[in-house]
Amino acid sequence: MELIYRKHRGLVLTQVNKAVTIRLDEPLEQMPMKTVMTWIVHAVLLFVLTGCASITYEAPKSFDLTGRWNLVVDASDPAPDVDKIWDTERQASVEGRRSDPTASAIYIEQDFPVVKSSFIEIAQDDNFIGLQYEDTPHVDLNWGIQVRDGWRMEVGWIGQALIISKARESIQGVEKLSLTESGDRLEIKVEVTANRKKFSLKRVYDKEKETN
Repeated sequence: MELIYRKHRGLVLTQVNKAVTIRLDEPLEQMPMKTVMTWIVHAVLLFVLTGCASITYEAPKSFDLTGRWNLVVDASDPAPDVDKIWDTERQASVEGRRSDPTASAIYIEQDFPVVKSSFIEIAQDDNFIGLQYEDTPHVDLNWGIQVRDGWRMEVGWIGQALIISKARESIQGVEKLSLTESGDRLEIKVEVTANRKKFSLKRVYDKEKETN
């Protein structure tokens, strides 16, 4: 039995028993090779974080992230060392091992601010989710597929987890937001691929209690 996991922009990710395959569902000449590779990596990242399940665009009734969430430092992975990333990429350029200068990971904190933010302000309703990270502008994301500032994004739900995936030509990333049973702790798993390097980390936030 073949299980179709993802189908988007001509790429299909399927699983038969334990074997996972990726195939093109439209002629290759209609899709630039960079686009093909971008979506292959993007689909694999989604598969790693979510398994064989499809994204839906209807929020679970019991899942509301509205409120302020503060970082639990001891339970979270540290932010990536941007200086170290820069040194590594600069050395790769000198040695001729870096073929795509647009694939830099030094902007990971700007592209995925959750990796360094000490808090998140969230507003959620039936149609969108609003996110405010530390030192970044507020952004509203609709459920579904959208394009923002050059990023191809998909925002939706798999079971009781919120999925925010984003990709551009050289960088792909997926954030998976899940609540613990108590509902007052938010766990965010982040997978990013940039400049042929993968970054994986977990950030944990506790909900700030409202005061009268």
